[in-house]
Amino acid sequence: MKILCFTQTPFPRDRFQPGAVTAVQNVAQTYAKSPCLLKFLKTVQVRAKLLVPIAVQDELWGFLIAHDCHHHRQWRQEEQQFLQHIGEHLSIAISQAQLYSELHQQKDTLEERVIDRTQALYDAMTAAQVANQLKGDFLAAVSHELRTPLTCIIGMSATLMRWSAEQSDRQQTFLQAIHNSGETLLDLINNILELSQLQTGNALLDLSEFSISLLVQQVLKDFQRKASTTKVELKLDLQISSSHDRVIADPRRVRQILANLLSNAIKFTPAGTVTLRAVTDDSSLLFQVKDTGIGIAEQQRSLLFQQFQQLDGSRQREYGGTGLGLALTKQLVEMQGGTIEVRSTVGVGSVFTVRLPRLRALDPALSSKPVLSTDPALGRIVLLANQDETAEVICDILTAAGYQLVWMMEGSNAVTQIELLQPLLVIVDTQLSNGDCYEVLRSLKQNPITNCLKVLALVTETNATPSPSLQPVNADHFLTKPIHPETILLTVDALRIVD
Repeated sequence: MKILCFTQTPFPRDRFQPGAVTAVQNVAQTYAKSPCLLKFLKTVQVRAKLLVPIAVQDELWGFLIAHDCHHHRQWRQEEQQFLQHIGEHLSIAISQAQLYSELHQQKDTLEERVIDRTQALYDAMTAAQVANQLKGDFLAAVSHELRTPLTCIIGMSATLMRWSAEQSDRQQTFLQAIHNSGETLLDLINNILELSQLQTGNALLDLSEFSISLLVQQVLKDFQRKASTTKVELKLDLQISSSHDRVIADPRRVRQILANLLSNAIKFTPAGTVTLRAVTDDSSLLFQVKDTGIGIAEQQRSLLFQQFQQLDGSRQREYGGTGLGLALTKQLVEMQGGTIEVRSTVGVGSVFTVRLPRLRALDPALSSKPVLSTDPALGRIVLLANQDETAEVICDILTAAGYQLVWMMEGSNAVTQIELLQPLLVIVDTQLSNGDCYEVLRSLKQNPITNCLKVLALVTETNATPSPSLQPVNADHFLTKPIHPETILLTVDALRIVD
């Protein structure tokens, strides 16, 4: 009779419970009814065995088996426990290995997803930047093409109006309408172009020294005719001493700010009063435009400085305009490191307050007329300094100006972090207490990854000449502490635009 050994029968998993030990003292007796298995065990000379199931997450994974190949034996309790403990440790190790493998697979999958997502975001950002640049170029080209014929229309209509003897009143009215409409269109085009340049970072400040009182008076004079037409009384409140009259700023931008605020105030003040107030001190310029007009409801103030937003959204608006004036004004103010605020009461009037930093003499080590860019994302700057008032002031000034600032207080691993951050400028205080600042400066210039970065060193007032140990590091510029707010901003912007 032929015996079929190890036939394909279901494996009896239920017989082996996790942690249960099977002790076989005599394989000949235990497997007498399993001739194939018994024959195999005799072939490998197994007389007795001890079997412990290995379970992973409550599932039978395998067995741990101990054999006695010389004698039948009575397995001692400590032997069974020892093998049982080994089996438990193996179960834990196998489970951890499986979890690690799953975690590694998930990590690889997550990394791939992060890479794909990062690339998608980069592609979207690049496309948006290209589209924004194309929009700016298109607006600049269109504005140029529109301004040329409009200038001609305005100039010729003004010339024709001067020939009053040869024209009837009706013709004069038509010519005046043509002239006024042309000026309105030209102002609108200029505002659109200006706003586009500000958003794309192509607008520049042209700093020069001028009389703030004279500029304010000229701006107010320009609006006298418009104010008289709408029965608005213009008033000037100058609180400027002779010692504070001369300032350094961009006069064209300051004029734009005041003109936009006055135009807005006159438009929304039928038969009332508009007052322009100007105040200067050692640190700031303050302008206020106060009117006795219709006022602004509290729920509408959030729309004031948004582009193309009109507070009167009805189809037949009482007051014209595109909603660009105040949006442009806000960007012009922030471009110069200033702030703009508004207080208003419906039926009583509004007060717009502009504060600009007052610049004094420019740093002679910089160009005679530094130009500040207005890119809303100016870039990243690393400040390596102790936690003191100077560092906090620098952080506040540069953050308000639109820079992203990373403040480090220790120099031990500063170079490694700067390698990863790749800032456009590194500011190092030579009085850094933790770490050798001179070694940091030297490493930045000797490191091939960071040697192209601009470096600004802050030195003490008692040692205006940089230390001899500072000279070999070739810092791009030095500033003496205490630092003046306008000086640090001008210096940083000048270093940023220098190739």
